[in-house]
Amino acid sequence: MLPDQFVEKLKAGERNFRGITLKDCALKGMDLQGIDLSYSNLEAIDFHESNLAGANLVGAMLFKVNLTGANLQRVSLEKAKVLIVRMEAADLRQANLKGAQIMDTDLYDANLWGAVLADGELYGKSPIMRTSIVVMQLSDDDSLTAM
Repeated sequence: MLPDQFVEKLKAGERNFRGITLKDCALKGMDLQGIDLSYSNLEAIDFHESNLAGANLVGAMLFKVNLTGANLQRVSLEKAKVLIVRMEAADLRQANLKGAQIMDTDLYDANLWGAVLADGELYGKSPIMRTSIVVMQLSDDDSLTAM
């Protein structure tokens, strides 16, 4: 889908974009609460300081996406591939990252309070300094408490 078409549909109130391919789109500061981008391919998208609370990104591929300062509370990134993504100071409280593959993603100063990363992978150059990881569930049968 072309960026202009995507933005036009957003402005018309559409929220179901399951399975789309979207590249080079500026969505900085937009209210995208509850949007369905499951199984979508998202490349070079600027979601800087956008509201994606409750968004469905199950099985999505995020490549070179900017989520700095974004509200990602209760977002579902289950089984998503997150590659070279900026998530500095992102609010990922109670996010579902179960089975997600997170590689070379900057989580500096992100809030992962109550997030679930069971069966997920965090590898490569993924800085987590100053990241809040309080009661983060790492597997189906245990959790990590860090302060």
